[in-house]
Amino acid sequence: MKPMRNGRYGEERIAALLRQIKADAPMAEAFWQLSWIPVIALALSWFPVNAYSQTYPSKPVRLIVPFSTGGSIDLLARLVGRKMDEGLGVPVVVDNRTGAGGVIGVKGIADATPDGYTIGIVSPGPTTIATALNPRLPYSLFKDFTFVAALASYVPAVLVSPQVPVKSVKELIAYARANPGKLTYGSAGTGSSVHIMGELFVRAAGIDIVHVPYKGGGPMIQDVLGGHISLGMTSLAAAGPLIKAGKVRALAAMDHERYKTFPDVPAVTEDLPKFEPPIIWYGLLGPRGIPTQITDRLNREAIKALGAAEVQREIVSGAYKVIGGSSRDFQELLKKDAIVMGDVVRAARIKLE
Repeated sequence: MKPMRNGRYGEERIAALLRQIKADAPMAEAFWQLSWIPVIALALSWFPVNAYSQTYPSKPVRLIVPFSTGGSIDLLARLVGRKMDEGLGVPVVVDNRTGAGGVIGVKGIADATPDGYTIGIVSPGPTTIATALNPRLPYSLFKDFTFVAALASYVPAVLVSPQVPVKSVKELIAYARANPGKLTYGSAGTGSSVHIMGELFVRAAGIDIVHVPYKGGGPMIQDVLGGHISLGMTSLAAAGPLIKAGKVRALAAMDHERYKTFPDVPAVTEDLPKFEPPIIWYGLLGPRGIPTQITDRLNREAIKALGAAEVQREIVSGAYKVIGGSSRDFQELLKKDAIVMGDVVRAARIKLE
């Protein structure tokens, strides 16, 4: 990976898009007062669909998670799902369908019957990033899905091995410039969200650090601990116990502000003010063609779940941030995110392995 030259890859365009994404990512509650107007109008013109939606749901709702149990997306799915089933009055059953970096699970969402009984939780990896990376992706993000709701984002952290003699992002940049090509950073895999975050960070800092992809965040963290790679990126919550135990050093949280449960971890923009960290979001999709009334019902229950006190406590402790908003807001977020991810993939010449 070569150091960035100003303007070479459209950094200003990417930063502007990222700022717009964050400005447009709303908190949910205010939108629901307005969303009933189009719902009522549509209900009057589509009585048969409305009659069907009045009986919804009459059986459990399946929530596909395209990754294994225990990860941050799985934990969020179970947390929100438990509250959604209270509002829906039926169980929300989590179905982990793993493989191909999440593509298998997302394909399962696309192929489901569009009746509102199968939805899924997704992240940038198998959606906006995969769209940019894989021309043979077995689904089209903006043609094969119903957008339900943006849920939350999580805050990644830059972790360094104790063997690396730096204690801040500023020191890391100076050390990397003095030792070009000698440092390595690990991610959960080529095209993963933290890989893209790392590419943006390295380019913004103007440094030369070699990317080392892993098959998952766990092995990557173990190699940071063992000093086999210089630094790694993973969620702040996942790294929390290691940070507090002093086994790894957290140089920064990839955000504009310090996170309340990790006040000693600086925000990356404290030392790199021009860097615009992207949102690593989680949201709900369904197959294309779910009736609007049912989509709106699912959106409402998801937003209500995010606002529940017990969910809020877990979100704060897990270093998540609520996004919320309408289904249309989620669609617009993904459109902008897809542009950013496409720009980064092309600029950094990232290829599937």
